[in-house]
Amino acid sequence: MEFLYSLVLVAILFLLDNHFVSFLKNIRIVFKKSLLNLKRMILNFCMKSAFCDLHLINVSST
Repeated sequence: MEFLYSLVLVAILFLLDNHFVSFLKNIRIVFKKSLLNLKRMILNFCMKSAFCDLHLINVSST
């Protein structure tokens, strides 16, 4: 009887493990995409703010 329980437990863990691995892969893909978008947004913001700062410096110096 205990052998049967352990067999069922191993089967459940195996099924969960396969599902969990694909779940982790999906999360990693989503995380990479969002990280890329975040980098792009930060870069755009820095470019805009740097441009604004340069513009303000040019205006104030003239």
